[in-house]
Amino acid sequence: MKKEKKTILYISTNDGSDTRINKEIKTLAPYASILFVGIGEVSEKSFIKEHCEVFKLIPGNGRSLKSRIKHLFITLWFLVKYRINSIHVINEQTYIFFYPFIFHKYIVLDLFDSIFLSYNKSGNDLAWFKRIVYAPVNKVIVTDHNRKKLLPDFLINSKRVVVLENYPNQIQTLPTKDISRNSDDIVILYSGTLMKIRGSETLLNLVNAYPNFKILAAGWVKDDISRELLAHPKVTYLGIIKQEELLKITSKKCDYIYSFYEPISVQNINASPNKIYDGIMCKTPIIINKEVVLSSEIDKLNIGVVVDSYYNVNLDKLTRELVNKRNTFTFTEELIQQHCWNFIEHRLLLAHQVGENTLKKN
Repeated sequence: MKKEKKTILYISTNDGSDTRINKEIKTLAPYASILFVGIGEVSEKSFIKEHCEVFKLIPGNGRSLKSRIKHLFITLWFLVKYRINSIHVINEQTYIFFYPFIFHKYIVLDLFDSIFLSYNKSGNDLAWFKRIVYAPVNKVIVTDHNRKKLLPDFLINSKRVVVLENYPNQIQTLPTKDISRNSDDIVILYSGTLMKIRGSETLLNLVNAYPNFKILAAGWVKDDISRELLAHPKVTYLGIIKQEELLKITSKKCDYIYSFYEPISVQNINASPNKIYDGIMCKTPIIINKEVVLSSEIDKLNIGVVVDSYYNVNLDKLTRELVNKRNTFTFTEELIQQHCWNFIEHRLLLAHQVGENTLKKN
């Protein structure tokens, strides 16, 4: 007799286009029925819709209180209507809305961007309050071991924490760099959340001053300086596209991947961008500012250029370095294999207690 699939309620304020959400749901879908509740408009960018048993979006955005309240009521209706085996919630700021209603459920809290880190309250800061917040949670997912160290001791020392890095899915065949293009042009990928605190202004200054530098951009545009950047003739905006498609484009057309974070919070300083791991997968070096903790790993592995300061970028020095170091970085097959989602996705299945038979076989 075939065992009935478990049901996972996946709660987010995204519209189904987020890269990490896509990876997680694709991993869970073969072993569980996914009920997704998000915020936004259903469109061709709702990539995960086909992998969900139920896909429901509340019109509006995550900053709207009206949308949040509707999001809450729809989710409560799902809790009544369906037999839920586990709940997957993205970030404390979403989870806290549902706190009184899911206290007795099996909860997996997935910290993409912890609100405590945004307010520089890491480790044991507000430990008493964090004990209350995390009390009902069965598993807490963080994006790297460095982020794990920023949790309070009572969590670090428990078995509730799961490290699930932002690795991309393995792509067996990626295109090689297009050598037919102008060899003097340096093409930089700028993807993800496009905004001032991610370095939009620095890139705008770069393309304004150095005509042989071009930008390929993809992702979510958040402010005016980023819109100004995308309007520049040296910038091509691809919109919001699937990660696999972006990796193929990057592998063929880009010399570097840009990964800047303004060091204004513990969150940004300890950023865990999937762009770093995308670079490893498609053998494209990273440009990152030194204030980001993971920049030391880039330096150690020699897979990119580390800029001394987010605030004082010497563009003359940087552009010379980017030109001189182009095509000099080595990405070994072993390094690539160690940074694949396929290598770690079983941790997500274990967190939700699904796919046990498959995990036993592996």
